[in-house]
Amino acid sequence: MAVSFDIVTIAVELHTAFQRLAFQANEQTRTIASLFEQDQWMRLLNGELGHRIKNLLTIVGAFAAQTLHQACNLTSANNALAVRLSALGKATDFLTASECGCDGPAARHPPAM
Repeated sequence: MAVSFDIVTIAVELHTAFQRLAFQANEQTRTIASLFEQDQWMRLLNGELGHRIKNLLTIVGAFAAQTLHQACNLTSANNALAVRLSALGKATDFLTASECGCDGPAARHPPAM
């Protein structure tokens, strides 16, 4: 009788250990899925940031070309370009501030943590 009790005890302990392992595997799967989703989100944001930087550089190049084309001398070109770049900076601040609120695209699709 003692032998069968030991087998039952061992079977219960093994079953409990397998349940713990299954739970840990499930938790690790969720963690990996979450990390994968966060990685995808960061890649998307990084691509968007790169696109916006390229757009800004195109605008700055156009500002410089237009300013140099219209300027009579380097001093007036320097002043005009400074004013245009300052305006671009303020416009960027305005747009960035509105996107950091609840109405920006990043706020509408945050990653699940």
